[in-house]
Amino acid sequence: MIRSWVRAAAALAALALVTTVCAGPVAAPAGSPAASAAASATPKKGGTLVAVIGRDPATGNMDITSDTNGFFAFTPVYSSLVEIGPNGQVTPDLAKSWTVSADGKRYEFKLNAAKFHDGRPVTSADVKYTAEEVAGKYAPKFTPSYKLVDRVEAPDASTVVFTLKQPSATFLQSLAHHSIVILPQHIYAGSDPRQNPQNSKPIGSGPFKFKEWVKGDHITLERNADYFKPDVPYFDQVIFRILPDAGSRAIAFQKGDIDTLTGQLVAREQVADLKKIAGVQVNDQDDPPGEELLQFNTTRKPFNDLKVRTAFVSAIDRAAVVERAFFGQGAELPTTHIPKQLKLFHDTTVKLPTRDVAKAGSLLDEAGYPKGANGIRLTVKLAYDQTNDADKRSAEVVRDNLKDAAVQVELQPLDSAVVAKEVYTDANFDMWTVSVTSNGDPELGIARFYTTQSIKVSFGNASRYSNPEIDQAFAQGASTTDLKERQAAYKKVQEILARDLPTLPLADYENIDFARPDIGGVTQSPIGYPYFYIQRLWRK
Repeated sequence: MIRSWVRAAAALAALALVTTVCAGPVAAPAGSPAASAAASATPKKGGTLVAVIGRDPATGNMDITSDTNGFFAFTPVYSSLVEIGPNGQVTPDLAKSWTVSADGKRYEFKLNAAKFHDGRPVTSADVKYTAEEVAGKYAPKFTPSYKLVDRVEAPDASTVVFTLKQPSATFLQSLAHHSIVILPQHIYAGSDPRQNPQNSKPIGSGPFKFKEWVKGDHITLERNADYFKPDVPYFDQVIFRILPDAGSRAIAFQKGDIDTLTGQLVAREQVADLKKIAGVQVNDQDDPPGEELLQFNTTRKPFNDLKVRTAFVSAIDRAAVVERAFFGQGAELPTTHIPKQLKLFHDTTVKLPTRDVAKAGSLLDEAGYPKGANGIRLTVKLAYDQTNDADKRSAEVVRDNLKDAAVQVELQPLDSAVVAKEVYTDANFDMWTVSVTSNGDPELGIARFYTTQSIKVSFGNASRYSNPEIDQAFAQGASTTDLKERQAAYKKVQEILARDLPTLPLADYENIDFARPDIGGVTQSPIGYPYFYIQRLWRK
């Protein structure tokens, strides 16, 4: 299915080459679920929304991570220059308007009169600082786009200008919440933003203010009475309960103890039962496609050998992952490293290796891993986030598959608090499986797993794969607004990755989100993460 954010991608190529002025959000089209809901009910203010996350976030600073639980809990604290609207359109947030030069390289933004939660005004200096010193260096989803930036200027307090080295089809999108949030320069300047103590009690300019974080129990946000957008948010506070167990989350939702349950936190075998709840709101058409991704540590034996990586890929039954880890719910067999739902860029002529256990054995023999006296060729470890059900089940399938090739796999469940350091900073793993999002475009969500500059970036290039060919191909795809040129660049990306196999997509999937019947304002979110529009939720 080609959804709004996919259709919008083609239009962006043309938009980037003309002068654009944005004056305000675009209303949901007549007849859409969002429009129908808006017409049939009037939002009410007050009360508490109870949501859920799977574990304590790694940090409250969303510009140094792409940790899913952190995004759920702390996105409402922050503002970005722009938002992605219900139909994939770019709409104002901190930027009330913007213009793009005729050559597509100069973006000038005029800022709203907004305040940080400590009362200090948000200025262009904060935007410039965040882009240059924090997100441009450490934000996994923004760094690929930032490499296109030549300079950032703040000619006055309410104007910020990004000048690019060449046009980009996705730069405007990359300035939204899923990639970069605006931090207060007066708090972070002069510090290492990754270690700043404010990261545990974040300050932004978003619709909700941080109130408390009780580790292992809950995070509470409270309504920002000085929010620069009138009328919202509706709830007085939001409580994120921390429930590591997927079964416990489902039971809490069924009992009405929590109001929303996002698809990333739903075990797929629970979907059928959750859909049976009377009046439950089910949204399976909002998120960008994701991947369950197996990443090989290419700097460590045996995975520094392409023959070994190819052997492992040949031994793995990805169809079994779709059935056993996702129960066939919203998931399908991947055929390249770009999900097939990204139809503008997915190339049907490129194919990943199919399962061939005999071939896997032969390749391992050639690589110097014959069967030993115990019948085992080698033993490796497979790490995963222990709070993610899909990651755990996918790891179990991979382990079972590799037994057929006489490979012993030891599963290594990791506490989420150590994932960033163990996997991304120190590369202390053999294999790592993780659920990731494409963000609707290869530049915004795929490049971070393969480009050299994303090595050691949290939730970036864990495999430490470095190839000038792939860096150049991703750069070409990002630096043109011509759709055919982008398609050619990403075809090359898929060909190279299918050859080098630094990772293996185990499943292409889409999330299924749930909300209780009495929650109003539920709408589509084309970049996923329903908490991006939490300020518009209310209790009926």
